Amino acid sequence: MTLFSCRLVRRGGVTALFVVAIGGGGAAFARRPVDVRTQHVEAGPVERVAVGTGTIESEAQVALAFTIPGRISAVELREGDRVHAGDIAATLDASEHERSLAVAARGIDVAAAGATRSGAEVERAEVALEAAERDEARVGRLFAGGSVSQAELDVARERLARARADLDAAQAAKRQGSGNVAAARATVALHAQRKEEGVLRSPFDGVVVRRLHEPGDVVGPAAAVLVVASTRKVLARVWIDESSLHDLREGQEARVTLRSDPSRTFRARLDRVAVEADRQTHEVLADLELVERPSRLVLGERADGAIVVARRDAVLRVPRGVCDVARARCLVDRGGVVAAVEARFGLVGDDWVEVASGLTATDVLLTKPDQRGELPVGRRHREARP
Repeated sequence: MTLFSCRLVRRGGVTALFVVAIGGGGAAFARRPVDVRTQHVEAGPVERVAVGTGTIESEAQVALAFTIPGRISAVELREGDRVHAGDIAATLDASEHERSLAVAARGIDVAAAGATRSGAEVERAEVALEAAERDEARVGRLFAGGSVSQAELDVARERLARARADLDAAQAAKRQGSGNVAAARATVALHAQRKEEGVLRSPFDGVVVRRLHEPGDVVGPAAAVLVVASTRKVLARVWIDESSLHDLREGQEARVTLRSDPSRTFRARLDRVAVEADRQTHEVLADLELVERPSRLVLGERADGAIVVARRDAVLRVPRGVCDVARARCLVDRGGVVAAVEARFGLVGDDWVEVASGLTATDVLLTKPDQRGELPVGRRHREARP
């Protein structure tokens, strides 16, 4: 019994010592600093953006084509060339139109000469009519006095009638001559227009996208020779999720990043939002006009767009995810100890959260290094090693 009792006591002593060791270790663990990551409250902008992916496009593209058939004599532009409104892009062989124009121009001279002759005939007829009128009046007075016969009076009247008919004919010939001149001039204008239609011009400032024909090709009306894209507006046409529709307003500030140069961002503005969403992806097309343009413009290049839908400038802010915005609570340093403070937040951006009250620019925010769980309030802390 004595030996058994001693063993019990010995076991009990061991048990007691073990409990004491556990208790002492727990107290030491509670006093050990916890590892933290620190973040500082700072001043700066807070913004929320709607993002999308799309391509660089022109405001408009047109296929330049002749309105008349013919053989191309020259194509002045190549793909990638920049053009201004009115610049010559291509020309048709104009030799036939030039010959027709020369013939028509000679027709004007002929018609003008005929009109001149008709005018002279009118003047001659007017003089003859005046003479016939005077003769008829004189013979009429003589007939009334019985000096001449009825036959002589009839001859004078017939001569007057012929003079009037001659004048009418001369005036009609003059009108016809004037009409011939006008017709000849219209013919010249028509051939000149035909010649001008053989010159293809750019309708606006732009860049040549495609060259579809070469000199020597025979083309018909409406056969595209060149495709020119307008450079008045260069757009990043990006697809935005429909959940952001209520935040989008024309004129909003935006940014565009090209896949060819992701290190650079170009300033843009929201120009237009489509009125129809894609029924499969539930995205809507937004046109972002590039305020800044790349030195090399490549239509169809992939681009990422970000539309600033809300922004606050020069406000206190904390990185998103550092504070518990839903509970209006942040963990901060208070003399080397983890402390909880209440805070009120404003705009919740994509990377930052606006601080309305509860924090100052001197506060140091604390988070767990692994971002899982929450730091124990009241514990001492230390900066976690990288």
